[in-house]
Amino acid sequence: MGRSQRIENRQQSYLEKNKNAPPPSDDALRVLCVVEEKTSISFAYFDELSGSLVLETSACFGYDTGEVIDSFKNSVEAPNLILVSTRIAGNGPLLEIIVRASSSSTSRNSAASEPGSPPPGTASTATLDETDMIPYKVLKTSNFDLGVCQQLITTKLHVKEARRDQEAATVASNAVSFPTPFDAKTASASSSYNIVMGQGGNFHSLATLIDFNSSSEVRAVGGLMSYLQSTLFRLSENNVVEVNSVVSSPPSSYLRVTPLALRALHIFNEEQHPLIAKGTGGSKEGFSLYSLLDRCSSKLGSRCMRQWMLRPLTSLQSIKLRQSGIELFMVVELGSIVQQLSLFFSKISDVPNIMTRMQKCQTVPVDFVALKSSVDAAIQVHGIICGDVKRAGGRPAEAFISHITNLINPRCLIEISRRIEATIDLEMTKQTKEICINDGFSADLDNAKMRFDELDDLLSRVGVTVAQRAPQLGQLQVIFLPQVGFLVAVQKAAAPSSFAPPPDFEFTFEEAESMYFKSTEMFVLDDQEGDLDALIKDTESFLAAELEEDIIEHDLSLRNTFRGLSELDCILSLSTAAAELNFCRPEVVDDERVVLIENGRSPLQEIVTEHKYIPNDTAITTEHPIAMITGSNYSGKSCYMNQVGVILFLAQIGSFVPATRAKVGIADKILVRITSVETCSLPQSTFQIDLTQMGSILKQATEKSLVLIDEFGKGTSPASGIALLAAAIEQLSITRCRTICTTHLLELFSLGILKQNRGGINLFKMGIHIPEDKDQDAVPLFKLEKGVASSSDGLICAKMAGLRPDVLRR
Repeated sequence: MGRSQRIENRQQSYLEKNKNAPPPSDDALRVLCVVEEKTSISFAYFDELSGSLVLETSACFGYDTGEVIDSFKNSVEAPNLILVSTRIAGNGPLLEIIVRASSSSTSRNSAASEPGSPPPGTASTATLDETDMIPYKVLKTSNFDLGVCQQLITTKLHVKEARRDQEAATVASNAVSFPTPFDAKTASASSSYNIVMGQGGNFHSLATLIDFNSSSEVRAVGGLMSYLQSTLFRLSENNVVEVNSVVSSPPSSYLRVTPLALRALHIFNEEQHPLIAKGTGGSKEGFSLYSLLDRCSSKLGSRCMRQWMLRPLTSLQSIKLRQSGIELFMVVELGSIVQQLSLFFSKISDVPNIMTRMQKCQTVPVDFVALKSSVDAAIQVHGIICGDVKRAGGRPAEAFISHITNLINPRCLIEISRRIEATIDLEMTKQTKEICINDGFSADLDNAKMRFDELDDLLSRVGVTVAQRAPQLGQLQVIFLPQVGFLVAVQKAAAPSSFAPPPDFEFTFEEAESMYFKSTEMFVLDDQEGDLDALIKDTESFLAAELEEDIIEHDLSLRNTFRGLSELDCILSLSTAAAELNFCRPEVVDDERVVLIENGRSPLQEIVTEHKYIPNDTAITTEHPIAMITGSNYSGKSCYMNQVGVILFLAQIGSFVPATRAKVGIADKILVRITSVETCSLPQSTFQIDLTQMGSILKQATEKSLVLIDEFGKGTSPASGIALLAAAIEQLSITRCRTICTTHLLELFSLGILKQNRGGINLFKMGIHIPEDKDQDAVPLFKLEKGVASSSDGLICAKMAGLRPDVLRR
């Protein structure tokens, strides 16, 4: 038994021993439920002492799964019980990462914590300290059923929100005052209220705390609740689970962009194939920011680009590192080198998936061909980076070049390339789709192949001998069948009617036209030659398995290497897009909450517009973090707001941005109330969805967040809409988060509820030219100006839309 097998057995033994183990009885229960779905992982954590429910949903891509899990476990007090599904329980390496105590994170196996490590499902060779393991319990699959979980949450989860003295004091002491009926001084600082009553309003209140559009988050909360119902709350009335609060985990090292924000900003746009209803075809990327910027030459690069867009950075150092790489490849002198690199990237296959198949013993023959091509291309890329690119980049690009070259292991690549080339006949393998070992690599295999090639002559000679010894058989053949051996085949039609085989002939089987026998000569051939076909295939499989073992020894180095190359492919893609689309390098800062943009543009709108796109400036500062924008319909308010969100988003993935100049302070979240998508799966009207989105913003926004609000309050009466929007802006002004809000509720300004400079508010309008001649159409200027629009000009827009004059007059 090998070392890795012994370690794996030991790990499995301990995991089984801790399966369904109860938490320590002398400690308050701190239970964590983990659910993994495709490229996302959700956590639901309950602390009995504080009564709080902590939630987080993160994107993860295999190589960083351990990092994501560790990040959440380090953000809460160490759990003493973990709940998992049978799917996770069946994935040993992933289960090991989840149940490791966070206190041992610094000494973990690199496969669990280092970027570029094998994804869940791959082998691990780390030693396992039993004192570092957390007990876990495997829940039934039915506990994670999406429908069951959603109903359980909406009917059995009660949340209490306490008004803290500090919050009340903050509101009361704040110098900003809005003329609205609410007065924080009259609110009892110690009072608490149940926001979820288990009635019809239950879903709407909870939707501001739990993302019901995230199936993994709903299943994580539902799985956790099913366990709590059977333990802590088993004696509660109606089996209700009551918690004091539902909160998000502390900020991570990535910008949080909700699925709603990704859709509203058109970061991704998945389109279904026309034949999806027939079960053929899948989805494809439509017109989106991702499709615009993805110029990657390799599949790995495109996947990395998607990962970057799902996980924008909050680390200033990492952002600047990517920026320096993009700037490097925008140098004109490197144009031909960029083309060479793109050519080599096009030869790189999905190496991480190939390694995963090798780990699972599911390798297909062409994997060796693809791996050899990829490794050779990687060697060429490394040479170009260390040569021409390094010389042309100079000192400013040293950090980026070092980052890439440190991930690439050229010795490992050269060794693997030579090993594959020496072992595998790549051309024959590609043609036959079967493993073909090079001649001369194995003397035993060469001897077996030579004997197999001479088999026809041998069979002919033996056939003549058998025919001479038994002429009564008529026409016969000596054949070889894999797994059966050597046989005498007698044609039924050629045999005489009184057919009598020799005594030493043993009948084996017959077909429609032939009968098959084993004779003395056949038994001798079986002993002398054996099953040559099986011998050749078994030998080739054995040699290929040995090659796989050698390659797997370099698993981590290969994954790191191709992660570095995928990042380089992304940088090349972003530099190409920046050059073609006239992007600039933004100044990204961590100590200022600003968005300062000169001549900003919307990259997608710029492409589809029929005329020249009108750029706009943006000035959101610490002193004036809120921009209220009014203007006519079709004047460009929403487009302007989206462009600001996209520019900040691009800046935090390390990309250049569509502007002449930009200075952006790092945000921790992008929160939006822009589009409301109705669905029969959610029991909410359009206005209720709007309220849910706004409620979620008010609960999650921090001083470092970017909030985008588009025409909130239009789905109800004007008075109610004005009151709700004013109250929301008041709360955001207290938070001091960067906010852009578009609205047609002009009474907010005419009644003096919102004013310039009050609470850090800046008032803007989108310009429109209204001709004196009523027969002429109004012309939107798409230019941001100071002030408040005098009207929404709805009738003018209706006229432009083609409504009949008699309708407009009425």
